[in-house]
Amino acid sequence: DWGPKDNELTLEEIKKITDEAPGQVLSFTGGEPLGRRDIKEILSYAAQRHRIHIISNGTFLYPPMVDFLTEVACKNLFSKGLFFLEFSVQGIGEVQDEIMKVKHAYRRAMDGIERLQEAKRQKGLTFPKTTMKMVVIQKNYHQILELYRKAAEVGTELFNIMCYQHMDAHYQRFKFDDPE
Repeated sequence: DWGPKDNELTLEEIKKITDEAPGQVLSFTGGEPLGRRDIKEILSYAAQRHRIHIISNGTFLYPPMVDFLTEVACKNLFSKGLFFLEFSVQGIGEVQDEIMKVKHAYRRAMDGIERLQEAKRQKGLTFPKTTMKMVVIQKNYHQILELYRKAAEVGTELFNIMCYQHMDAHYQRFKFDDPE
């Protein structure tokens, strides 16, 4: 079941936050936000009030979802709607599948991203802008350039590399004092 769990916010709670949220961009991330059963209702509601940013692994970009995302896309740089869609892809092929622990995750993501980009072309859309993000770790660092090329091939506007560092290293380095 991909709906809200005990610790997840309900649709009504999300709507309340959306109504009260200041600023111009509201970001949805997860887990995988596109996996929520009520994500279309959430995004439809939010897109009427804010510019929207989503971070996704791309595996839920089936044709009906792609159609929906292009419908709620911003019409121009200053309008409300889906402004930016960021795809978290950690490697090519089996490397992505192994990191995500999901069979065919890479292929599903690439198919979905290509599907979205094609829908944008067919509809003459500028938005949502897209980026591919890679968190670099030991298992995938050898694929940075290959994934960079793939991001360009599928038409994302940006490729983002994040260097992973476990937070324990920061705490040990700075020796934060316990506030108690």
